[in-house]
Amino acid sequence: LCDIIFPETLEVIESDAFVFCESIKTIRIPKNVSYIHPYAFYYYCGFTEMVVDEDNQYYCAQNDVLFDKSMTKLICYPPAKPDTYYSVPDGVATIGECAFFASDNLTYVSLPETLRIIESSAFRGADLTDVDLPEGLIEIGQGALWCDKLTSIHIPASVSKIEHGICQCYRLQEITVDSANITYKDIDGVLYDHTGKTLIEYPAGREGTYIVPENVTSISSYAFHQRINLTKIILNEGLVDISSSAFFYC
Repeated sequence: LCDIIFPETLEVIESDAFVFCESIKTIRIPKNVSYIHPYAFYYYCGFTEMVVDEDNQYYCAQNDVLFDKSMTKLICYPPAKPDTYYSVPDGVATIGECAFFASDNLTYVSLPETLRIIESSAFRGADLTDVDLPEGLIEIGQGALWCDKLTSIHIPASVSKIEHGICQCYRLQEITVDSANITYKDIDGVLYDHTGKTLIEYPAGREGTYIVPENVTSISSYAFHQRINLTKIILNEGLVDISSSAFFYC
């Protein structure tokens, strides 16, 4: 398929609707579409622009990028768009689930101070080499920063919710946390809760051996998920709980 013309009667676009549609370059959203599943454009999509009917009450497009009508949520950035840089508009509070999924050309995205939530898999598979999370950000979803070229991530003081497995980046060497954050902290570049008793995420790019600190009592889900370079881990005698999938695919 090289093009699709949808009728005005279309109301819903479900999950995986455009999987492997690599030849379609423009996605046109008719005026009556009221729901688009976050995974509608999930895998091997080749489109470079999104166009929304001006009479649509739920969605709009700006510079080929899909937003909700209020422009407070970025829903989908065309994965094959050739630009290497994108600035998310001021006023956007949420980067939606899978919004930048597999955006192979993007190396940097500027995030606004209005941003509060980055949903699950928002930047998964994107080619970002750097990311500056703004102060004011509150929540980071599962797999949100899974970008293989990232080497470091800094968590602002405002972040109070981090879902497990936010950054399974195979070059990642450190996750640092602002010292003013009251929910999380880092110990030598490893992410912990603020007490230092729960290990939340270990950087996937590190090699060799890791010794879990003596005061750690819990290892979170997916904390060491796919840590393919980690060859040995020494667990402390005070450890009480290892959560589900903590060492999945090691």
